[in-house]
Amino acid sequence: MNRNLNGEADHQILNNVDNVVVILEEDKITFRSPFPRSHATDVQEAWPAMESALAGFGMTCVLNMDQYLITFVAPKHLNRDVSRNSKILLRLLSVRVPALQALRVIDEAQGDIIYTGFHEWGLCNYYEINMDKYLKRKKFLTAIPEKELGQLTGCDVYVRPMNDVVAAIGPLGGLKIVRKLVTDSIVYKVDPLSFMSKYKLQLQKLNSNVNCEAEQQDPIPNDVHHYMPMEIENSGSSSDEDYEQVTVIVQEDIITFRSPFPRSQATDVQEAWPAMESALGRFCMTCVLDMDQYFITFFAPKQLSRDASQNSKMLLRLLSARVPARRALRVLDEVPCDIIYTGLGKSGVCTNYGIKMDKYLKRKEFLMAIPEKVHKSS
Repeated sequence: MNRNLNGEADHQILNNVDNVVVILEEDKITFRSPFPRSHATDVQEAWPAMESALAGFGMTCVLNMDQYLITFVAPKHLNRDVSRNSKILLRLLSVRVPALQALRVIDEAQGDIIYTGFHEWGLCNYYEINMDKYLKRKKFLTAIPEKELGQLTGCDVYVRPMNDVVAAIGPLGGLKIVRKLVTDSIVYKVDPLSFMSKYKLQLQKLNSNVNCEAEQQDPIPNDVHHYMPMEIENSGSSSDEDYEQVTVIVQEDIITFRSPFPRSQATDVQEAWPAMESALGRFCMTCVLDMDQYFITFFAPKQLSRDASQNSKMLLRLLSARVPARRALRVLDEVPCDIIYTGLGKSGVCTNYGIKMDKYLKRKEFLMAIPEKVHKSS
């Protein structure tokens, strides 16, 4: 049993690398995050507005000026979008985004935080950029003109080189452009001003062309590399060698997730299919069930969030392991989940610890002795 910051027992505590702690209890969810001391006055001045905005979703908030901590307390049935936006709000405040602007993500705007350094989701971490190269390329961050980029994209942009972060608030299309500019600058050494000039030219061409087809083209410059979301293979590639048999294909405008499921699971999957279509539809995703080959395919927009991408893959893995479909669907609502591979697969316990097959077969009896319902009392 974990304990929270006050020493009280909690059902479960999830520590995120971005300092947002999520505490799941029987009847409530608590979000907690520190904020910079230099941001204290701004947060205090915006606090009445924050209390009012969160109250609209049945949430309360506590400001601890001694430890510089913000705590949100929400009902257990909190809407998934509000839950996600609450975490984004705390992340924005932690990197000194003005509090009243950050509050917009709760109900009227979308937000994105691009980690450029060696954070778990950082560009350097994902693209294996070493510290020497990053320090040289980091100058591109300071060269980003926040105001001009904001006017170009319709977003409020906040460049925070000290935090290795660029934050943006605004429409989804604008956020996509900001993320692409930052990614191309750090990963491919593209000058931000050059990127913006090319983008302006593309916009001018589109605005001067009355052809409907031309108006629907993506105005992002074609000669700069597209940002690849984390944990997704390169464009046009697929991999059936993944130990959990989830194939991810990234194309120009869509991401495809594909996985087989056991024939014995077919009836359960069919019965849950309408619920699955509805759940995925919330993320602008569609799904196809192939009962001839026992395959499930998800189609998602290219700008699918990292969390939704991870949860979609986890859902397919759970189905392939014969977890009841309706239970597996809970991962799309950010219910914590884990799959432990015990055998000799790519990430199996036996592989990691050098356990041979004969020993594994003897020890496998312990798995059969695990009482599944024990989790209800733990």
